[in-house]
Amino acid sequence: AHAIGFAAVKAANQGDSGVAMTFVRTSNQPYQYEIGKIEIAQMANYEKKVPLEWIDEENADMREEFFAYAMPLIQGEMSPMYTDGMPRHLILKK
Repeated sequence: AHAIGFAAVKAANQGDSGVAMTFVRTSNQPYQYEIGKIEIAQMANYEKKVPLEWIDEENADMREEFFAYAMPLIQGEMSPMYTDGMPRHLILKK
């Protein structure tokens, strides 16, 4: 999130407008990516679907290809921080 936010600010400072920053996966093992950008008009109303070959119709399950793709996106958990019993999601430093 920090890397893509940094790239978005940099692009805006360079005058880019009407673009969205993207993660471009370059490797699954280890998970690696580059930051790219795309014209908003190209991605409007676009949905990325799970390829049908990643679904095991016989057992109604997902194949290994799906898990290789999804795991870097979902692994790991963060414990929420609490202040006076309320979750604190953002820490601002001066």
